[in-house]
Amino acid sequence: TPKKKQGQGGSGRSSTLRTVTPPRSSLADAPLPRQQAMSSSLASSEGRIAAIALYRSLLRAATLLPTHNHKFYALNKIRESFRESQHEVNEEALRTLFIIGHTQLESLEIQVKHLKDIQEGGLGWQGPKINREEEEGLQPPRL
Repeated sequence: TPKKKQGQGGSGRSSTLRTVTPPRSSLADAPLPRQQAMSSSLASSEGRIAAIALYRSLLRAATLLPTHNHKFYALNKIRESFRESQHEVNEEALRTLFIIGHTQLESLEIQVKHLKDIQEGGLGWQGPKINREEEEGLQPPRL
């Protein structure tokens, strides 16, 4: 938009407002800061949609955790992480955040499976394997 500038006093003219328009070439060549940030693919609307989809997938996976403590911690951590990085526009940083997010989603899905197995008494952790001879005290335990 054109800027208004007060006229010079002292030349006998009244001080009126006149319009000053910058040269046309400088307006056409200079992208706005917001346009520069949004020109990258991950900072575009497609990147925003992908981030929201990842966010929802993480929240959905966290709600499947079997205990209240695990669920509460995961949901808060997901929300906090996305809040901290919501204004990121650096392409490389966004790529890293997407990779971390997808890795965390895979990890969370595995945790859900294992914790449910443990809770149901299935294929979860069954403790260390003990050699019968060590149990009876015939041999010293191996370190």
